[in-house]
Amino acid sequence: MLFQTRFSILYLGFSVIGAAFPGAFAYLLARGEMVAAPGTHEVAALWVGWALLALFSAFSLTCIALALAVPRLILTQESLFIHRPFLFWKRRIPLPDITSITEGPYSITTSHRFTDYQVFNGKEATLHLSDGRKVRFNSFEIAQYYTFVAHLQNERRRFKWKLNVAQLQRLDRQWQGYGWLCLLTLLTGALVYSLFRS
Repeated sequence: MLFQTRFSILYLGFSVIGAAFPGAFAYLLARGEMVAAPGTHEVAALWVGWALLALFSAFSLTCIALALAVPRLILTQESLFIHRPFLFWKRRIPLPDITSITEGPYSITTSHRFTDYQVFNGKEATLHLSDGRKVRFNSFEIAQYYTFVAHLQNERRRFKWKLNVAQLQRLDRQWQGYGWLCLLTLLTGALVYSLFRS
């Protein structure tokens, strides 16, 4: 084994917080009694309540599925393995099957009142395979992205280069997105605390 990535704290953190926040609202809707306001149609109010419960539950379950699908990449001298340990799934890609590797920007943005806020700005690698398929991974879902891509590029070369490990580790230690993760953790923690307090 030449290199193995770690789980991305950002990816897992946003997935877990993304599951907990709407999950708390789903818990509130499921726990409480759905009562129609005076002057409204009871059946319509129940339909709206159940639709909101289904929406929050679906979003929460989707985020749980994303957290379970967290990837780990393993590079050997012959192959690249994409391993999703929580789903018991592994894919082997022989290195000669990779025809080219392209990199491009990868960003996550949000907007509020016509103003865009950048949550994360990184890179995305696309592996072009000999059968025409493409495999993508990015620096948000993969910890040690820059070091891994450098090792992968170097292993595909005929003549190996000496990698500047210190510079690659500096690139991997970027703190983008962690402020947003802390803010969402505080908001979700306060919401969950108030739910269990009442």
